[in-house]
Amino acid sequence: KVRWRLVLQGRLLALRVRAGLPGATPVLQAWLTEVAAFEAAGHKLDAEQALIAAAAGLALGDALHRTAPVDLSSPAAQAWRLAQARLQSDGQQQRGPATTLAARLAWRLGAAQEARAGAEKLASSPYRHRDVLALRDELLQRPAPGR
Repeated sequence: KVRWRLVLQGRLLALRVRAGLPGATPVLQAWLTEVAAFEAAGHKLDAEQALIAAAAGLALGDALHRTAPVDLSSPAAQAWRLAQARLQSDGQQQRGPATTLAARLAWRLGAAQEARAGAEKLASSPYRHRDVLALRDELLQRPAPGR
């Protein structure tokens, strides 16, 4: 029951923030606080839950970035770093969705070389998803927010 609540609620809240729905950002922020408390209580997120929590962190950081400038201590950068840390466990980097997410987070945190390496890895893999296209567009069209 807890597993599905984490998975479904996380996906829904991240989509609401990405769509720019009013009031969605604080709700996602509260959900991520709940996830952190769940982890602090000694529970470990499985690979899918960690990926969803990381994607939610990306969405939260992007939403916060739209309202305030980014620097190393900004709330947006903190959300992105926490999301990045969630991807470091359980060999997530070997999976296409995690590689995409890690590259997008690296780009936002100013690690352009790491982001480009992830994009190159994805280009030579069979993994295809709209987020890979978003990553490619980010790398081509705009400066990294963390710079």
